[in-house]
Amino acid sequence: MSAPPRRTARNLLIAVLLVAAGLRLATIQFGLPALNDPDELIFELGAVKLLSGPTLDPGWFGHPATLTFYALAALDVAVFALGWLAGWFASPSAFAKAIYADPTWVILPGRILIVCFGLLVVGLTYRLGERLFGWRTGLAAAAILAIAPLHVVWSQIIRADMMACAFMLLTMLAALRVAREGRWRDTLAAAAWLAAAMACKWPYAVGAMAMAGAVALRWRADPRVGMTEMRRLFVFALISMSALVVISPYLLISWHKAVSDVAGEDQAYHLGATGGSIGWNALWYVHHPLLDSLGAVGLVLAAVGLVFVARERKARAILLPVGIVFFIVLASQHIVWERWALPLLPILAIAAGQGAVWLHARLAQVSGGRWAAPIAVVIGIALAVSPLNSGFARGREMTHDTRQEASRWLLAHAPRGSSVMIEQFSFDLVGKGYALFFPVGDAGCLSVEKGLSGQISLSSVQRLHSGRTNIDYGTMAPGKVASCQVDYAIVSQYDRYAAERRRFPKETAQYEGLLDRGETLAIFRPVSGRTGGPVVRIVKFDNARSKPALTTG
Repeated sequence: MSAPPRRTARNLLIAVLLVAAGLRLATIQFGLPALNDPDELIFELGAVKLLSGPTLDPGWFGHPATLTFYALAALDVAVFALGWLAGWFASPSAFAKAIYADPTWVILPGRILIVCFGLLVVGLTYRLGERLFGWRTGLAAAAILAIAPLHVVWSQIIRADMMACAFMLLTMLAALRVAREGRWRDTLAAAAWLAAAMACKWPYAVGAMAMAGAVALRWRADPRVGMTEMRRLFVFALISMSALVVISPYLLISWHKAVSDVAGEDQAYHLGATGGSIGWNALWYVHHPLLDSLGAVGLVLAAVGLVFVARERKARAILLPVGIVFFIVLASQHIVWERWALPLLPILAIAAGQGAVWLHARLAQVSGGRWAAPIAVVIGIALAVSPLNSGFARGREMTHDTRQEASRWLLAHAPRGSSVMIEQFSFDLVGKGYALFFPVGDAGCLSVEKGLSGQISLSSVQRLHSGRTNIDYGTMAPGKVASCQVDYAIVSQYDRYAAERRRFPKETAQYEGLLDRGETLAIFRPVSGRTGGPVVRIVKFDNARSKPALTTG
């Protein structure tokens, strides 16, 4: 006797979530104790600011990321409490000293928190697909999202995107309940979830399109409820904005700072991420993050599934408005980032899942039902091969990075006591006997040791940033070049600027002046599928104590 569909779906969903968790946790320690994504430190500094105040003012509202800061701060308190009970930290100051020496104490728990939200997104994608098209579609959608490389990677990095995506899906599920039942409590729930999504990332306000679709659907089904549905939309908007202020009160209290931070996020170009026309950007998102995440088979099945989405009234009202508006927003920006495609993945996964279910039903019908199981296996393999290959390759790149290779080389060849300029958060070199310096905007090369002993704050980083997109030797004030008199330099940004020399001529020239004054001893280059990171060069200057031979990696 076969198991009931509900039990079968539950057991298979648990299996999908276990696979998703395994893929995300397998490489979660990448880079540590060094931080290869600099924004992870920025988010943690925001959490530390809340605790050191103590205050509810995160001091930065660009994303706005308020809920992410709050969640990280709460997690840091939990880590300290556990460490205090275990005897690892005698006091909050001892904890602060420990995390500035080795941020793994807070970065790893923070990444695990984001993994949990990533798994929540997978589960919510199942629920939304199941409510719209049935459990088979929901399960296929969850499985597709579970192995999507883009989703796997950004489920491991401390940012606001995954939290915002989870809250957006909760908004869409509440809107779907409104479309079906019209309950006001679901309207209020949708408003609260939308506020939470916006408190993580502003663009996720697009989730409101799901409620607009639900209202339009109810109005069209019964024109007599038109005024009631208009009132619903008004109440939804009012409660959403009110809840946003409750969640992040300093958006209103420090409104001038919020406006300034949001304006600062509007960039005409960015190193390595400058887009083009709307059409060029749209093709870039399809050809890069979406194709990489779904594979060619997944994209084709998503296109097939979108036909069913357009035909089904509730799916058309809930999924399509959010997906279309988000895609237009992405394509119309000056900058392109692969992580910005994250909100599209659950929608496309549901469409691809429905396409896969339809294809399986047709092929099984043609075979008379005798080959239903083998056909399902073949479709599953076809969907999984490309994303898994890409995902495993990206996992290898994350755990074998040129920046860590450079640190290991320096530890093996440079004598202790040498002064070293770094351009990345190389906590793997802290406490190893080197005098480390970091080039920071108008301040010049600053002592890393002094900065860590003084416990660098988010406000000081923002102040020294001085409106620069990146903090590196190329963007450092030219008059501060003399402050970078060191024995060695680990240069990790030069090749990126050189590739866009026409857009960044001053930065490139400043780097070339640095390279001309020294001798390049080692070069570490990324290798697709094997080693990730930028091209990293180790440069020795005349006052260095040793002269190892040039090596490349």
